Amino acid sequence: MKPSFLFFLLALVNLPTIGQEVIVEGYAFESDNRGFLNEVQFSIYPKGDEEVIQTVFSDLEGFFSVRLPADRIFTITAEKDLFHPTTQDISTGNAQNGKVFAKFQLNRKPGYLFDVTLAEERADQDSVVQGISGARIEVYNNTSKEPELELQNFPYPNFNFTFQQGNHYTILIRKKGYFSKRLEAYVNVENCILCFDGLASIESVTDNLTEGHEMGSLLANIELKRADIGSDFMIENIFYDFNRADIRADAALELNKLLGVLKDNPSIKVELGSHTDSRGDDDYNYDLSQRRAQNAVGYLVRQGVNPLRITAQGYGERELTNRCANGIDCSESEHQQNRRTVIKVTGYLDGDDMQKKTLEDIKREEQFEELLLEVQNQEVVQVSSDQELPEEIKNSLPQEEMNAEEVEQEHRSIDPGESIVKTQKETTVNVNKQLVRDAKHPDPQLAMIEAESLPDKILEIGKPEVKSIELRSIPSGYNGFMIEIYRSAVPLGTGHYVRRSFADLYLEQTKPSSFSYLLGDFQSIEDALIYFEDEIEERFPRAKILEYKQGKRQ
Repeated sequence: MKPSFLFFLLALVNLPTIGQEVIVEGYAFESDNRGFLNEVQFSIYPKGDEEVIQTVFSDLEGFFSVRLPADRIFTITAEKDLFHPTTQDISTGNAQNGKVFAKFQLNRKPGYLFDVTLAEERADQDSVVQGISGARIEVYNNTSKEPELELQNFPYPNFNFTFQQGNHYTILIRKKGYFSKRLEAYVNVENCILCFDGLASIESVTDNLTEGHEMGSLLANIELKRADIGSDFMIENIFYDFNRADIRADAALELNKLLGVLKDNPSIKVELGSHTDSRGDDDYNYDLSQRRAQNAVGYLVRQGVNPLRITAQGYGERELTNRCANGIDCSESEHQQNRRTVIKVTGYLDGDDMQKKTLEDIKREEQFEELLLEVQNQEVVQVSSDQELPEEIKNSLPQEEMNAEEVEQEHRSIDPGESIVKTQKETTVNVNKQLVRDAKHPDPQLAMIEAESLPDKILEIGKPEVKSIELRSIPSGYNGFMIEIYRSAVPLGTGHYVRRSFADLYLEQTKPSSFSYLLGDFQSIEDALIYFEDEIEERFPRAKILEYKQGKRQ
């Protein structure tokens, strides 16, 4: 072998490893051994250089792998939403069998991890059910009024989301063939460290009471109920007094929950079936149950349910749930179990616009409806010179551009009794039913129904019927029934129609943006119903009867 050729071979052996690569792989996991983390972003750049040369993500098991040049030092930053980022240097000169192993521990930012498993509703506690995949899962932040999570056809039955303190969240879960599930989560707001509406139970809670209530983890099973035609479920606590068809205050509270279910599932048609106990004549019981069903359906329709979606059916005593048939001696509580209300799915409306809407769309429509109701129940809408009306209301004006004199003339042509006041800093515009009807509501048909359902009295401008006096608070030990006349997102001024209509009102603030105005002191639901039907229902169709125990609404 020639010396020159030998020198060349030796040179090849001693060449630096430029161009060679090693595999860097490892795992990302949460601190305190809380599990591996998926979708962690790893940004890789040469040490001392800020230019990222590669970006990779961890998989469902927290694993990541990347090829990097050998004999180099790289800085890798691991980042994931709701976690503090972490950075470490990796040397590819320490490879063993062509690989370098790395571990990245991430610390969670303050907040509550909501870890959910979706499953079909159990027939009983011992039933084994399959997890539900392919659901549409959305989270909306009501505090910031922004969507925060949207998973379409999510391929797994498990998902998680971290709630941040000081926020109110809405969670909506939809899956074809199942009733949609809505939950409301209040995180360190309204005197709740962490409160849920719509969640039957939390399976387990860990680290929920860390110092300062800054962090926690909640594991929850959320069960979805099938919405097949013929499937049914009982509305809990929709009971009736013996021989009566009136909607009791406690029944109204439960019907309001059903109202929410129907709103979240607008394509489903249902039958509301009412059942009696066995006491009394069979034919009379059938008639009584029919009246009960019709009253319940009427209540829901007055709250905005499309009457084409719900039918009333009385069953009398034909389908008892226990042994208490004719001639059997039973306790009052046993008889009351048979005086029940059952919802049965009977079909579907053509099309399902709800499925096409995002949770953000739904929330914005609901916010519009609240604004619309607020506008409808105010004598005037006041707009400062540096503000603008919401687009939906602004678009309802007869002309796109109108000066103060034209606005005044337009409104006076509608109702000479209405007044327009203009100052340097504010313009006051009277709103009437016609403007409400013309508003660009997301659902024009619903807007028309809402406008037509308003009593004319609410929109009248005139002299106060009574002199407004100081509002009272509900005594802490009060037991009885009251009528909620009106609920507002802001306190009502002394000139508001509600304040001017009644001289003896109670004010209850149930949430930071919910003010309830109540009337009356009734010791029985019968007395409250008589006054409600004779004096209140026609003038205030959204009014309702509430029961209080020890000063708390039930």
